[in-house]
Amino acid sequence: MDHSRRSKTFPPESHVQGSVAYRYRNLHPGSKSIRVLELDPEVPTEVISIQLHTIHLPTLFEYNAISYVWGDSRQKIPITCEEEPMHVTTNLRDALIRIRIHQEPAMLWADALCIDQKNLQERSHQVSLMTEIYQGAKVVWIYLGSDEEGHAEHIKALLDEVSELRTSKTFTLEGHPISRDPRWPLLRVMLDEPWFYRTWVIQEAALARDPRILYGNVAFDFRDVLNHASWLRESSVKLYSTLNLDLHIAWAQNWAKTPANPNEDFYDLLNHARYLGCTEEKDRIYAFLSHPLARIDGGGNALLRPDYEKPYLDVYRELAIKGILQSNTALRLLSAVEHTEQTLSANFSSWVPRWNVTQTLDTLGLNSRHYYTASKTVGNRVPNLVDHTLRANGCIFDHVLETFLLPFQRYKNDALSQAAEPSVEKSIEALWRSVSSRYKTTSQREIHIAAFRLTLTAGMFGEEDAEDISNSASHQSDFDMFGAPQSEYRNGNDTVTTPVTETIGSKSRFEYGMRLACTGRCFIITQQGYYGLAPLITKQGDLCCVLNGTKVPYILRKSTEQSCYKLIGEAYIHGFMRGEVAELITRGECTVEELVLDYRSFV
Repeated sequence: MDHSRRSKTFPPESHVQGSVAYRYRNLHPGSKSIRVLELDPEVPTEVISIQLHTIHLPTLFEYNAISYVWGDSRQKIPITCEEEPMHVTTNLRDALIRIRIHQEPAMLWADALCIDQKNLQERSHQVSLMTEIYQGAKVVWIYLGSDEEGHAEHIKALLDEVSELRTSKTFTLEGHPISRDPRWPLLRVMLDEPWFYRTWVIQEAALARDPRILYGNVAFDFRDVLNHASWLRESSVKLYSTLNLDLHIAWAQNWAKTPANPNEDFYDLLNHARYLGCTEEKDRIYAFLSHPLARIDGGGNALLRPDYEKPYLDVYRELAIKGILQSNTALRLLSAVEHTEQTLSANFSSWVPRWNVTQTLDTLGLNSRHYYTASKTVGNRVPNLVDHTLRANGCIFDHVLETFLLPFQRYKNDALSQAAEPSVEKSIEALWRSVSSRYKTTSQREIHIAAFRLTLTAGMFGEEDAEDISNSASHQSDFDMFGAPQSEYRNGNDTVTTPVTETIGSKSRFEYGMRLACTGRCFIITQQGYYGLAPLITKQGDLCCVLNGTKVPYILRKSTEQSCYKLIGEAYIHGFMRGEVAELITRGECTVEELVLDYRSFV
C-alpha cells in the first residue's frame, strides 16, 4: 500500500456538488468480500484522506470498526477517497479525526464509507455479514461525541473510584458519601448521548470482542460501563432511574446467549428496541438478525434475509407470518400491534405489528413476567393465514361503552424518570368521579374503587401480581399515598375513604406502575361495567375479545366487510385476565367462533 499520497484540498461542499464523486468498484455478488478503509495519518490539513481496500471474510487482517450515529445527512463535509471527492456527515468526520493516528495509517470499517449505500443489493448482502464484520474487528470504537463540557474525565474518575470501593465485600452504596457525589449526573449526560438511542448499536457493541467508548479525549471500556449500570440497578434505584440502559443491559451484555428468561423470543427483542431510532424502517428488524433468537430452530439460517429493495411494510408482514406459523405461542405476537388512526385506516393488515409505531411503555401480552392467562381454553384451533387474512378462534365477551383520556398519552424515552405533572393526581381523581357516578351505594363504590386502583397499574405490583396476598396490602397503601388527602375520592356530596392499612405506602411506586401501564392507553368502561386499559384509538362500540392462546384480551373493530374485524390492539380488562371468559362460555353467555381479521383485497 502506498502511504505517501496526501489529500487534495477541496472547497466547501456547496462548491463541489458538480465534482465527479468517488465511484465504488463492485464487490463480488454473494461473496464474503467487504471493504475496509485505510485512514491516512494526521497531516497539517484537517481534510480527511482515505483509501478503500477489499478483503475476504474470515480474515487474519487486522482492522477496527466504528460504531457511531450518522447524524444529519444534510450536513456533510468533504473528504478525499483515493484522491476523489466524497462526502460524510459531521459525526463520521469527527469520529475519524478522533481515531486518526499521528504517524501511521489506521485500518477501519465504517458502514457509510465501506458500503456503497446507493447500491441496494450490496447493502442487503453486506448487512447479512454484520455478525462477521463486528466479530472480526480487533476493537469496536464507540464514538459518542466531543464532550464539549469536559465531563468525561470526571466520569472516568468516578467510575474508577467506585470500582475500587466495590472490591470490598463490606461496601454498600446506600448511605456512603459517594452515593451523593455530584458527578453522577454527568454520567447521565454521557449515557443520554444519541448513540444509546440508535437501533444498530445494540448488535455493534454486543458482537464486539473489545468495545470501547470514545467520549471527548477519554476512552471507556463499554462492558465495564454496563457492569457499573447493572450494579447500580441493584444498589440504588434512585441513581439507576436516571439512566436508560435496560435494553443494553438485557441484550448487549449476553448477545451470543439466549435470554435469561426462556419465555422471551426474537419478538421480545424487537419490542424492547422499538423506541430506538433508525433511518430505514426495515432496520428495526434487520439490525437484530444477527441475534441467535433470529435463527430458525437455533440453526444458521436467519428468519429473514435483508432486502433493501423491499418495502418495509412487506418486511413487517413477512416476519409476522413467520412468527405466527413457526411459533409455539403463535398469536402472542399480536400483543406487539399498536396503531394510530392513520395506520389503522391504511390499506394494510391490522394484525401485523408495525415496529415503527411506539405508544406504550409496557406490552402486556409480551411481558413474560406478567401473570395474565386470559384465554386458557378458548378453543384449540390453530390460527390460519391465507394471503392477508388471519383466522383464529376467539370469544367476543363485551364491548366498549365509554373511553377516558389519561394524563400519560404519549411515550417518551424518559417517561418513567420524570417527576409527576402537577395535574396527575387531580386528573386521576376527576376520572374516578366520572366512572364512579353510576354506583349508588357505598359498598358498590368500595368494590369498584379496588377495581379502579388495580386497573391503573394493569393489575401489577412491580413485576408481581398486585392481587397476590403478599402484595395486595402494599398496593392498597401505595394508592392511598398517591391519591387525594386521606385517599378521599368524592362522588357528589358523598365521600368514600378507602381503608387505611398498616403498611406504609409509596406514592412514587404507585405512580411508576401507573405510568408503566397507562402511557399510550386510555381508560375504558365496558357495557357490562368492567374497567380496563385499551389502545388510545379505542372508541365506543369497539369489541372486547379473547383469542385462543393469548395472555390478554384484545380490542376489535367491525370492518366494512361482513363478519370481519380490524385489530386495534391488546387491552387490560379487569375481571378477564385469569381465564374468566371460560366461565362465560360454560354458562352459554358467549360462544367461541372463528374471528376473521382483515378479509379484503390489498393493493
